[in-house]
Amino acid sequence: MLELEKIRGLEGGDNWLNWSYKMRDKAADMEATREYHKHNPPKVGDIVVVLHTASHNTMMKPHITKIVAITDRGRIVVDHDHEAWAGKSFWKSGQNCKAPTGQCWLVPAELYRDIPISRDTERQRRAKEFSQKTTDEQLSVSEMSKMLGGAREFVAEINILISDFKLTKAEAMKQLSRELRDERLLTGKRNQFGKRIDRQMIRNHSRYHLKENYDRMCHQLQREDQMIEKGRMRSEGRRKQWQKG
Repeated sequence: MLELEKIRGLEGGDNWLNWSYKMRDKAADMEATREYHKHNPPKVGDIVVVLHTASHNTMMKPHITKIVAITDRGRIVVDHDHEAWAGKSFWKSGQNCKAPTGQCWLVPAELYRDIPISRDTERQRRAKEFSQKTTDEQLSVSEMSKMLGGAREFVAEINILISDFKLTKAEAMKQLSRELRDERLLTGKRNQFGKRIDRQMIRNHSRYHLKENYDRMCHQLQREDQMIEKGRMRSEGRRKQWQKG
């Protein structure tokens, strides 16, 4: 059995917002847990993993803990981090007794094999997957215009991307297509903080990184300009000294 409590992302002090956890199937987990407990009856001290999802689409940090009691009715009792949403008692299937249809359930540690990855790694993985998509998947001008409400709105958005972030027309088209594709995929879902995702949220997130890149480029250009000016002044000084001599 893996020493789950020693794995980064599952340790007690790890902030779940910094980690990405694989989404699990509650029904499949309950079936596997019920079968496991038929052959391995739960007992006090057994290590278990209490799972909880946010809005059924984001896995929160699993809590590695131990069984503290088994009731006369065979309920499994554990102290866990998700008690605000569900009770401390679980059936042998892993189903929570207080919130049986809720988003909290339990599995034996022996059945848990998912290793968390950092949010940064997850973002890089998704970015790589996105960049590998073919250009055929880029939305057409007519598709983007329709989503934005017309050709005038499309042109306005392209001009904003060109003027505010110094993108080329091709780069602006690609950026706007990316935003609108994300809008199709994500609008209405909830983010890690439980807020519903909308167009403005997607646009703000995407363009924040564009602004970061633009500011970084401007800073670098400014530094290069300063270095050029220093070089010019040194050259001018040497030229004047040469003329005096």
